[in-house]
Amino acid sequence: VVELVRLRAGILDGDSADGARTKLRRMVTYAFGRLGRSAVTPERQREAERVADQIARLPAFDLEEPERMGAREELAGSGRAEVTQALAAYFQAVAVTTPVLLLIRNAQHADPSSLALFRDLLARLQGVPILAVASSTEADEMEVLQSNAHQRSLPERLPLPFNEHLVLQPLADGAVRCVVREMLAAPASDELLGFVAEFALGNPFLTAELVHLLARVDAIRLVDSAWRFEADRVPAQLRPGDLRSVIRAHIET
Repeated sequence: VVELVRLRAGILDGDSADGARTKLRRMVTYAFGRLGRSAVTPERQREAERVADQIARLPAFDLEEPERMGAREELAGSGRAEVTQALAAYFQAVAVTTPVLLLIRNAQHADPSSLALFRDLLARLQGVPILAVASSTEADEMEVLQSNAHQRSLPERLPLPFNEHLVLQPLADGAVRCVVREMLAAPASDELLGFVAEFALGNPFLTAELVHLLARVDAIRLVDSAWRFEADRVPAQLRPGDLRSVIRAHIET
């Protein structure tokens, strides 16, 4: 939760307590002013500052005590409720003007305090036009990327209450080819597209890493505004669906 707010407000590790407070107030005021589209009345300005100061109560924002930076501490009782209400007010203000996607990555690694805060926040945001998405897997991140076993690796229940549970399937070959075309931004040979589809096995991360590797070893060349594939320059250790072989090839080349 702290990292989400720090990113939105642009707070840096070297910022002073006053600097962090100023950035938080600017973030909330900007949202209350419909992202700069309307003036903020004095009353709304005071409300924005109050909301920002409540958000600043999140752990790790006490910048006058550097040893607390990044600490995970529980907010007890009404303290957490007030912070949650402030975050809800901020997200509601943003959602009035623009679509909001709240993305919670690797929810299985979240500490209990953050999970409780997210649950309370989502309950307060019922009916607000916000799409909340959480990703969660029981497997190690490298294992997921390596095995493509998204369906097998996802737990039956996420640690957060959601209306829909989506099980990600590998990309179809046609989708992999589209990803490659988008990355290269120029026509690509069928041989190149077929190679990436065969070796990526539907894994979008592996698809991108393969394209980067092929460019690095000059296995793809831009000739007459089209990408040409030179199979003889592909590292010999590559194996279909094997992310580690791609990483090793990156290191060795």
